[in-house]
Amino acid sequence: MKKLILLLLLIIIGLFLHGGGRHPMEGLVNPGQVAVDRDNGELFIVDGTEIRVYRLADLNLKAVFGKKGEGPGEILPPVSIGLHKDAILVNSRNKVSFYDRKLNFMREHKVTSGKRFATTGKRFAGQGFKVIGQDGYETFNFFDKDFNKGKEIISRKSPIQRSGKIPVLSSPFIFRVYRDIVYYSFNDNLELGIFRKGKNIADRIRFNYENKPFTASDKAAFETYFKTNPRTRKNYEALRQRLEYPTHYPAIRTFLVDEGKIYVITHRKNNDGAIETFVLNKGGELIKKSFIWLKDMNIFSPYPFSISAGKLYQLIETDDEKWELHIIEI
Repeated sequence: MKKLILLLLLIIIGLFLHGGGRHPMEGLVNPGQVAVDRDNGELFIVDGTEIRVYRLADLNLKAVFGKKGEGPGEILPPVSIGLHKDAILVNSRNKVSFYDRKLNFMREHKVTSGKRFATTGKRFAGQGFKVIGQDGYETFNFFDKDFNKGKEIISRKSPIQRSGKIPVLSSPFIFRVYRDIVYYSFNDNLELGIFRKGKNIADRIRFNYENKPFTASDKAAFETYFKTNPRTRKNYEALRQRLEYPTHYPAIRTFLVDEGKIYVITHRKNNDGAIETFVLNKGGELIKKSFIWLKDMNIFSPYPFSISAGKLYQLIETDDEKWELHIIEI
């Protein structure tokens, strides 16, 4: 009996040390990003303008940096980070800041022509915007070391224009960088673009896929969300005249790239509520189809999450308005 109890204790301790289970994360208010750096044994959480650094081995708080404001070395929301070997890139409102790996502020650049930058070689990839006639277009661009806009990777007409209907759901227009390769999603299909260094034409990854139908019960759920959400409930009657509901969900909800694998997360769930996910190699070949336990924050977005070394790291708010880090093998 004593040996059995000891064995169970060792298993529990092993799960904790290797990142399994649920872990209370004290002091968080409204986290928006979680990022894992296995090489340095660190986990980062962006909470407003505060960036918290934890030891990955035991999830103990190691350091906090980031100061709210508009001055040098200060940041304003929305904030996101990119982790690199020699630096941490911090995206904030109209600014990109750089910190060394000891969290010392190094430099910053004011930006007006792009946002959400990521390092790729000696330049940066980022989102931009342009206007042609009366229409606005979302773009992905390369930017030089001084964040001047350069080559356009791709553009699409923005789903939301000044007049006309407002799509309730649109395909995600997001990009990820892995070892100087830019991956991006841009339409309703199960399709990604790949822009490799030294090439002028992007490759495509595409799979035949039947998009999930958008049902009457889905529409009712979205209507309830708009009626009750603090941001939309006061203007719901005016808003509902412009809302446009789709016949199908976009194939891709979001995607991540980690250690040469692409995790393409769809809108489809199995009977247990786990989300269908396609795991591809970096060239776009299918490795496997899996179902992951990704919890939704609201009808549009999951709670902040990241994938590292085959594990899902997700911050989830509990019923008593505290936060836990859930770590699950994929």
